Amino acid sequence: MGGRRKARELALQALYLHDNLGFDREEAWQKAVSKFKAGKKIIEYGRFLFDGVLREREGLDLKINKYSKDWEISRMNVVERNILRIATFEILYSDTPVKVSIDEAIEISKTYSTESARKFINGVLDKIAKEKYD
Repeated sequence: MGGRRKARELALQALYLHDNLGFDREEAWQKAVSKFKAGKKIIEYGRFLFDGVLREREGLDLKINKYSKDWEISRMNVVERNILRIATFEILYSDTPVKVSIDEAIEISKTYSTESARKFINGVLDKIAKEKYD
């Protein structure tokens, strides 16, 4: 597993703590890092994703809602919601190639979610990516 994937998983864990268990921003981050064996570059990229998702969450959620037909983001599983947020943030605000962001979201969902979630995640992210380049 590559370093960037580990960073994405670290961000996902911190977002889970923050979004689902009510930890404040810094407490969620510190708790996730303390449980996650990672080097400096992984932690730095994970922090970039975590902070970026929290900073841009409102806009990310609007974008995800736009393409998640019949599924409000508030009704989504917390893991799937945050996988989508991380990948959408990468697509819109990083230099990571779009295809890599989508592929990584799907791979992470294989570990943390279900088969049907993978198809849903792929469909939503594909539409977001197409809008970016239209």
